[in-house]
Amino acid sequence: MMTKPSAKIHTTLGLDVSQDSVTLYDSLTRQTLTITNQRDTLIEALAPFADRDLALCEATGGHEDGLLAILHALAIPAHRADAAKVKAYIRSCGKRAKTDPIDARWLAQYGLDHAASSLPRPARPASQPSSPAATTPRTLLPKPPQRRKTQTPRPRRRHAQNHHYR
Repeated sequence: MMTKPSAKIHTTLGLDVSQDSVTLYDSLTRQTLTITNQRDTLIEALAPFADRDLALCEATGGHEDGLLAILHALAIPAHRADAAKVKAYIRSCGKRAKTDPIDARWLAQYGLDHAASSLPRPARPASQPSSPAATTPRTLLPKPPQRRKTQTPRPRRRHAQNHHYR
């Protein structure tokens, strides 16, 4: 359940997620860690960060789903950021380097700069983790098939144009 921001966010975790690993940057300690993207390893590594105000990751085609469930279970508020908005933010700061530690640091900074104004501030989750389907954003759901434009065959159209109604 999302609530309106009530106070400034002071500590964030930036989490750059890939299929095999999660690179974490903690804005409080300025520590960077690379963690194997496996449930038990993530739980053990993230438990000490349970007092952080917000964890931010980008949508990565589903690789972040397990991480978000673990953050929820550890009662760490989390936000799945729009990758295009984060990249635009990084470019607006004049940066272009692309490494996992740098991306994790920029995600944390994006959370600090934008959380109070534009990101919905998540409430601390209840102790029960949600179902994986509840954490799937609409952007990751398959798109409905697009309808093809069909034209009426030419002979029928010619017939309709020449037919006069009284």
